[in-house]
Amino acid sequence: MLINRPLFWLLDSDINYTNDTICILNDEYRINILLVTKCASTTIRDFIQHREKLLSQLNEEESMYTQICFTRPVEERFYSAFRTIFHKQKLIKKADFIKKQSREGLLNFIIENGDAHFTPISTLLRGARIDHIYDLKVLENIKFRKNVAHDYHEDNIKRIKDMNLFSDPRIQKYYSKDYEYYDKSSMYVTPVVSRLFGNTLPVQKYLFILTPAFNGSSTIASLIDSSPNTSFGDNVKYEGLLSINPRSMMTKSSNWYNLNYKPDYSDIMKINWKNKPIKCDKYPPYMIRANEMEKYFEQFGDVYFICSTRHPYSSRHQIEWNTEIEIMHDNLKSLKRVHFMRYEDLLYNYDREVKRLLEFLPGLNSLDKDKVTTSHSSCGRTNGIIDCQDYTKSRGNFNKEYMKELGYLEEESYVLI
Repeated sequence: MLINRPLFWLLDSDINYTNDTICILNDEYRINILLVTKCASTTIRDFIQHREKLLSQLNEEESMYTQICFTRPVEERFYSAFRTIFHKQKLIKKADFIKKQSREGLLNFIIENGDAHFTPISTLLRGARIDHIYDLKVLENIKFRKNVAHDYHEDNIKRIKDMNLFSDPRIQKYYSKDYEYYDKSSMYVTPVVSRLFGNTLPVQKYLFILTPAFNGSSTIASLIDSSPNTSFGDNVKYEGLLSINPRSMMTKSSNWYNLNYKPDYSDIMKINWKNKPIKCDKYPPYMIRANEMEKYFEQFGDVYFICSTRHPYSSRHQIEWNTEIEIMHDNLKSLKRVHFMRYEDLLYNYDREVKRLLEFLPGLNSLDKDKVTTSHSSCGRTNGIIDCQDYTKSRGNFNKEYMKELGYLEEESYVLI
């Protein structure tokens, strides 16, 4: 326990409103939870093994721990602070003072740092590096310490709510950055954070589609996007990497299939995903980098891949089809969570293929082919899964053994169902 912790909360102490933040350190998982008042700090202390330090006292090794914090809706945290003050016996004088205040007096009390429980998160964490921000609701599966609020405080809370303090521009400005913190928070954690909490927290999932260009990847992505639990970046091709500004060097054509180029995979993390259980992306050059991507993203969540192809006669080819299949075979052998499908199976064996997808990744929950929309196929803008197969597009020195293995024929009907 932090020896000088009581001094931190003295209202007349200068240290109270500096960048010095209380850190809850777990050495086994090398995690530092940055304390935020009224965000389950007591519950967290009860649940995990920890020791405490001030941020300014961390040594070089401790400063390298993954630093996380939990936050909650701004007004919810605000009224929880009042409940704590009304409940705690040692704050009874302050509670009586608050009860006597007019709206203007209460506004001044809060903005002038009358009590640390009202301190904005942005002030508490000022100067701290924050690696991950989590919505407090992510802890709902662990047993919270009983809320200090009691029914007999609700009359006081109602009186304060009736003052409509958040309509005042001063309060809005005071907590403006806290809204930004909450907007950035996630309901899904990294694997190591889940382990810290006894594997009780939902882990973020990532799904990448490894399909060559012009092989139906947009249709597959749109089908995956019909799930209520998935999020793609804001791009009509479902290629979120293309929406990052500035554009990642990985998207430069000379780097697409250049193994000598070493990408910065943190660029992919800049995709503007929504707060959903499964974050998704597709990009043809991911095929040759799948193993490196898996290794990188495993630190942030569970990683899944879909490998897909279509009949070589019905597609244009950025690289030789035989090479594409060799890459696909390597990925199917080496990746930990990987699913293979043919584009033709979505056309001719839809129900079976969707069942296989849901078995591979149950978190998809449901898929709806009627919600499929693509906007750059050879058929123009399409709705639903449309048979645009044109087996006159391509002829080449395709490996016949590969074709046979994948169920592709050289003559009509071209595909072995």
